[in-house]
Amino acid sequence: KGAVEDSGRFPDLSLYLGNEILYEDGIVTKLRQGDIHTMNNTKYILVEYNIRTPYKEILHSIDEMIQARYWPIIAHVERYQALEGHMERIDEVIDKGCLLQMNISSVDGGFLNENKRWCRKLLKGGRITFLGTDAHNTDSRAPYTQEYITWLMKKCKDDAEWMLTEAAEIMVEGKIID
Repeated sequence: KGAVEDSGRFPDLSLYLGNEILYEDGIVTKLRQGDIHTMNNTKYILVEYNIRTPYKEILHSIDEMIQARYWPIIAHVERYQALEGHMERIDEVIDKGCLLQMNISSVDGGFLNENKRWCRKLLKGGRITFLGTDAHNTDSRAPYTQEYITWLMKKCKDDAEWMLTEAAEIMVEGKIID
């Protein structure tokens, strides 16, 4: 475990091994074989679904990952049709032991999601643990965040630092987030 550091150009930047996993049958086997990675070799796994994955399949996958002693983080929670607008379903996956990640630009209806009110409700309700950029490059999907961070600091003061830094620090150490 540990960070890869570049003390020359970016002395305050630490990088950790991990990847987003597109859920499919056999994910637990692939994790155990080392074919796919957990976040910084911890029990945390960042899991993405197809946006049309049925709710029952999401629940089944969560149970499967938790029974295998992994700690799922649902990536891009704002994208899934089975969850959008269903706070009771969001609460159920949280109660099962999942953490939720949202793209920070979704507070303004970001990439693939026009429902900013839903996203803001999740944030203001304290249901989001991690924020990401979903940046893929520095042009069309660059990690622009400042305007969204400003909104977050204003509207979610009590939880902003938690979502922006504190939860990630606990995750990369492999400690339990509750």
